[in-house]
Amino acid sequence: MLSPAFPAVCLPVALTRVAFAPESLDARVWCEVLPLGEGERRALAARLSRLLEDESEGDANGGQTAAEELAREVVLPRIVGWNLRGSDRQPLPRTAAGLAQLSRDWLGWLFALVTGTDDLVATRQREQARDQSLIDGIHLVRTAPQVAWRDCDDCQLHIYDDLTGQRALFQGRPIPRPAGTLSPCRVPHLGCPKGTPESPRSLTPELWELWHFDRQRRASGQPAPTPEAARLSLLIQLAEQGQL
Repeated sequence: MLSPAFPAVCLPVALTRVAFAPESLDARVWCEVLPLGEGERRALAARLSRLLEDESEGDANGGQTAAEELAREVVLPRIVGWNLRGSDRQPLPRTAAGLAQLSRDWLGWLFALVTGTDDLVATRQREQARDQSLIDGIHLVRTAPQVAWRDCDDCQLHIYDDLTGQRALFQGRPIPRPAGTLSPCRVPHLGCPKGTPESPRSLTPELWELWHFDRQRRASGQPAPTPEAARLSLLIQLAEQGQL
């Protein structure tokens, strides 16, 4: 189900923070949260510091510490959306029971996401670059599907059929690109719709997953799970219609 375990709070997108988990956890996982304000962070830091000092023995015994309980208490109401799954691979509910299933590493990442600070300008620049890559990637799939999924590095080594977008074959084997010849993207005044291997205009695996998820959600009639997802969905639909 895409519907949240409890109704998501409708927040202005500018107030939320969206991030993918680090590769050490699972880079496919994203979470959208409402970060703490400066005053809230200071008060929480002081309270957490006292708890950690008081609980050094309890933590060594392996039990759930009050500090961990505090982290869950802080994180839960701040989660706007996520795609986390439990050990059974089913969507994890955004509830206290769902948080209780997470390891300390996952809880630590969520806590840092809620309590951390970031450079607003740099964050918005990254979001704008991601949005433009999403638009460019969808436009490429619509207008030049024969090259949209082509491996640029392999295209430097083998000849491709421009009509089918597949490798050209001779007796069932790929045809090597003759030494000294250029791939289409390197030919002046010809080029390739996808760009060059150094700066391709294509969907990254993360953006492809985002587009695929949005199409499935719309096809099933489900509402966007978060304000940020709704904004990206509108962007995707405009790109699909060629209006961007």
